[in-house]
Amino acid sequence: MHKITLAALALAALFPVSAPAQEVPEKPAAAMLDSVFAPDFLLKNQKGEDVYLRQFRGKWVVLYFYPKDFTSGCSAEALDFQNDQPEYEKRNAVVIGISADDVESHKKFAAAQGLGFNILSDTDGETLKAYRKVFSFYNGLNPVTANRLTMIISPQGVPFHFFNDVRDPATHSAHVLTALDGAIRQKAESDEWLKQRDAQKALDKLEELDKIQKKNQWPQSYPGDAPAEAPAE
Repeated sequence: MHKITLAALALAALFPVSAPAQEVPEKPAAAMLDSVFAPDFLLKNQKGEDVYLRQFRGKWVVLYFYPKDFTSGCSAEALDFQNDQPEYEKRNAVVIGISADDVESHKKFAAAQGLGFNILSDTDGETLKAYRKVFSFYNGLNPVTANRLTMIISPQGVPFHFFNDVRDPATHSAHVLTALDGAIRQKAESDEWLKQRDAQKALDKLEELDKIQKKNQWPQSYPGDAPAEAPAE
């Protein structure tokens, strides 16, 4: 069993471990997405307030694009998401809708549907355009032109799941919740893999320090360790 001092951990700057790490499992696919973030945006919601993606760091985000306020499909989709709000809250998730309608239209639409989540105004279509590029990248670089898209974004801002063309908006939320549960599990597996990887790095570093110490006959302490008690007279 390895004994790890606080000073050594500070030098290693990694996780504390009380026993040798297990063999690191194969890297989950989710960990491959850590360098690719969902595009940030700054848009007005139905109350005229500024909303940007980064303010939801620490939460899962269900970001859905829809064609137009007050159409039958978009009304059914929004109501479906609203009815499932308690389920999203249980999963530490927020729902955000985006369309090209202006703030005044969103205000009326939110009131008519009783929406308690943000719907944002993307009147110039730039946000939809930016997200279509991301969808196309994850779609094998095939162009994505649909106006009804949904992305699940991790608490770190990483895209985790995509719905490229929603065909049944009235029941879409149930599919999103199922995908969200899968994303949460996948993220947990990825985090565990990263934790084990860093724990292994910590042990490797300590092994290296131990070898150097023995080779050079360094004292059995590190800077910052508590000073040894003076011998009794």
